[in-house]
Amino acid sequence: MKSITANSQTIKSGSSRPSWVPPTLRLVQVQAERARRHLYEFVAQAWHVLEPATPFLRGLHVEAICQHLQALTDDGLGI
Repeated sequence: MKSITANSQTIKSGSSRPSWVPPTLRLVQVQAERARRHLYEFVAQAWHVLEPATPFLRGLHVEAICQHLQALTDDGLGI
């Protein structure tokens, strides 16, 4: 007998011991979290909105600018 509920983290089977089911993350959720935490990822993901006709080219210059700006805000120095 197996039963799974939407809010349950365990699956009840015929045995008396419940087994743990890891939560599933969708790719969209993972990408959104990466963009929230890292400015460079946000820029890479949002580029098509700002410049639809121009492809985003990943490069050290863009990454360096994003790291610098993020360091300013993370350290509370703000501009």
